[in-house]
Amino acid sequence: SLGSTKELTIGPTAILSILTYTVAAKLNADLAVFATFISGIIITLFGVLNLGFLMQFLSLPTISAFMNAATVTIACGQIRRLLGIESGKSNEFIASWVNLYKYYGETKWTDTLLGVTSLVLLVLVKKWSMRNKKSVAIRYLNISRNAIAVFAGIIFAYVCHINGKDSFVLVGKVAS
Repeated sequence: SLGSTKELTIGPTAILSILTYTVAAKLNADLAVFATFISGIIITLFGVLNLGFLMQFLSLPTISAFMNAATVTIACGQIRRLLGIESGKSNEFIASWVNLYKYYGETKWTDTLLGVTSLVLLVLVKKWSMRNKKSVAIRYLNISRNAIAVFAGIIFAYVCHINGKDSFVLVGKVAS
């Protein structure tokens, strides 16, 4: 919930997309298209046959465990980016920790500082807004905290770039 917004949801569909990507990246992109097509047929059949009641048999702990496992997987895949490590591209759980151990020497303290500062900023603004719920300005600050963190990071990286200190791993030129 560090960067959560009500406009963006990470649900079972997004998690299944991540799982499909890990398999399709190793095999063939056509597999992902085929899996999507078959999923669409199955969902359509479930709708036509009114089989939605079957969802009641999925317990809340099962769905919660699935979501929490996906959260841990996503977080582990982001660790190397938080530390500014460019080597070891795997986002899988165990491989991400192995890569962190192998390439720990490549850690860029500036990227780590920027990432941790952004996370702390997000948490502090959220906590502060919970205490001051009546203030409209603080409510808007809370709603826009993700955008503020992104723009502050962009401005800080740009100022460093202008001064000749390219100490961050930047995305580079983004295609129009």
